[in-house]
Formats: sequence, C-alpha cells, structure tokens
Amino acid sequence: MAPPAALLRRILREPLAHFVALGALIFAAYLVTHPTAASDERTIVVDREKILTFLQYRSKAFDQQRFSGVLDTMSPKAVRDLVADYVQEEAMYREAKSLKLDEGDYLARRRLVQQLEFVTQGFVADARPPNDAEVAGYYAAHKSDYAAEPSITFTHVFFDRARHGAETLALARAELARLNAAKVPFTQAPAHGDRPLYDVNYVQRDASAIAADFGAPMAKALLSLTPSADRWQGPFETEYGAELVMVTDIAKGGAPPLDQIRERVRADAAEADKRARVGEAVANIVKSYRVRTEAIQNRPPAPKP
Repeated sequence: MAPPAALLRRILREPLAHFVALGALIFAAYLVTHPTAASDERTIVVDREKILTFLQYRSKAFDQQRFSGVLDTMSPKAVRDLVADYVQEEAMYREAKSLKLDEGDYLARRRLVQQLEFVTQGFVADARPPNDAEVAGYYAAHKSDYAAEPSITFTHVFFDRARHGAETLALARAELARLNAAKVPFTQAPAHGDRPLYDVNYVQRDASAIAADFGAPMAKALLSLTPSADRWQGPFETEYGAELVMVTDIAKGGAPPLDQIRERVRADAAEADKRARVGEAVANIVKSYRVRTEAIQNRPPAPKP
C-alpha cells in the first residue's frame, strides 16, 4: 500500500480532483459575494402583482383590470386572508420543489402542492389510534354531533283556510269534539277534513321535516304533547289553515350512549387528530419562511375634511 504522502500526490495529479477543488472555490466565492442568497430562499415576497396573479388563477378567470378593481375594494381582513392563502401555497410550493417532486407551470405548481399535502398526510396516516380515554374525551366535546333530532309519529286532519275563511278554526274545534266522541282511529284520518297539502301520516319524522311542512310553531307544539293512540288534539294554526292531530309516539332524540357508537367515535377522533396534525405540519412549513409584504392595494386618497 502506498504511503499517505504518495497517495496524496497521486490524488492531486488527478484531473477530477482539480475539477472538484475548482467547484468548491467557485461555490465559496459565490457565498462571499451573495451572502443573502440562502436567506432569500426562505423569504416570501408578497406584492400586488403576485396577489393579482394568485387571485385570477384561483378564480379560474383572467381579467387583470377587473381583478385589480376587486382587489382594491376588498376589506382589510379579506386581503389578509388572501395573503395568508398565497403565503401558504408559496411555502408549500417551495418545499415541494426542494424535494424535487416536479417542475413546471402553475398547474404543475398546484400538483406539487397537492403532492406535498399528500406526502404530509402520509406521515401521519400511521398514527396510533386514540385510546378509550381519548375517545371518551372526543365524544364529550362533540356529543351534539351524534345527537339525533326528536321525531314524531302522527296523523292529521286539515282544514283549508282558503276554502273556509274565518270559519276555519271553529270548524276544526267542532270536528275535534266529533272525532274524540266517535273514537275515530288513526287510520281513518283521510276520511275527515279537507285534502291535505302534504302527507297524511308522519312516521318517526324529524322535527325539522315537520317544521318544513307545517311551520316551526306547530312542530314545537307537537313535541310538547303527550302521545295517545285514542285521542285527537288541537287545533293548531298553520300558514294554510288549521290542523287536528293524533300523536302516537315522540322520540326525544339526543345523543346515544357512547358504548353504542364507540367505533364510529373512535374513527372520527382519529380523523380529527390526523387533520389537526396535517394542519400543524403545513403551518410549520409556512412558519419556516419569512414574509415581506409590499404594496398590494391602490386606494384613492382620503377626502379632505
């Protein structure tokens, strides 16, 4: 084996070694003459031209003059939000470029951002599933998301105000007494009153669906009734007339016990955690860039007092 000194002399005689050394000197000289180059790579400059271009691409419409007017009439908050969106996209784009995912035009840029978002999601996809305590905590914080609306089962007899005018309520009250006296059953509702505008029988229908047909006041009133399979109740005034009802069941709704939907809640908690951590990863990428914002809006001078 050649001694170290001889080996060094042999390396120095190699053309490749000369090339590498020359490259290192050139790079060092560049850093000396361009001390801010590395810094500039982590600085995002936001100006009017960039925001206008971003706004047009995002709107998928290209009209410099129109969007210039749109930009100048935006509220300060809307402009801040627009700048934040641009900065996030630019940071994600630069980070994707640094990973050499692709190069190209604006459409490629969007694909790069989407690729980086996908990669970021992949990093958190294999996260540990939430344990029982975390599932219970998520359920407690989002219990209303699992609550079912109250539902009602009833039939009704309708009296049309367009047909009976001022006598509508009186006719409904008289019919109520007859229906109860004759013990008219649930199934015989269609034989009484006027032809209804909507369904005759409502079986386990959500309160919101009932409110859509009869109005919120009647839906609320029905929820306060005591169900009875042999008693007619009312009358209830609606936009179109008066209603008599036989309510046979009311389910109060609300969230089911956690044990009944534990796996659904576990999946929701895991997805929420994944979204939060992806958002945090994106935010950290954005934070790694400095932002310098230049003039964006052209505002007319304020009127003199």
